[in-house]
Amino acid sequence: NEKLIFAIDSIDNEIRQREELREINERSVIFSHIAESLANQYGMIYYVNTETDEYIEFTAGDAYKEFNISPAGQDFFGVSQRNVSMIIHPDDRERVFAALEKQTVLMHLDKDGFFSMTYRLLLAAGVSYTRMTVFWAKDHKHIIMGVMNIDHEIQRENAIKKMAAESAVFSQIAESLANQYDTIYYVDMLTDHYL
Repeated sequence: NEKLIFAIDSIDNEIRQREELREINERSVIFSHIAESLANQYGMIYYVNTETDEYIEFTAGDAYKEFNISPAGQDFFGVSQRNVSMIIHPDDRERVFAALEKQTVLMHLDKDGFFSMTYRLLLAAGVSYTRMTVFWAKDHKHIIMGVMNIDHEIQRENAIKKMAAESAVFSQIAESLANQYDTIYYVDMLTDHYL
């Protein structure tokens, strides 16, 4: 008990590993925040390993949570095929079944770099128009699939189609009247502008 032993050890590798682990954790938190923000726009985002079919799901909003789909799993394409019959509108099921086959998705991605389709989901609140967009991740080993509610877009398109149809009807009426009269004036009573 009268002597002291001093040991000097290099902990450089240990410190570097701790620093790398801290940076990895910080990046993980950042990427998680980015994915959650994107999920707010898309509703659902899937990150799928095309070699193993393992996946991670990011979900925003409660509308999609009613499906009770596991947020991570082993067989994305198998799970997707099983879920189609529960959550996709009956008129769209066959088309979505075909589109969600792994080889079909990979063929579209290899050919065009992305794949997109519109279909209807069956939600508790009713039918919802949805657009699925799939593209390669930077490593070309994973795919990213975003699912977005496009009800407002579809409603706007339908309103434009309706206005175009009404415009065509009024054009036909105007042409018919023009055949009976030499001149027809359309006058704005507030501004006195006319056609």
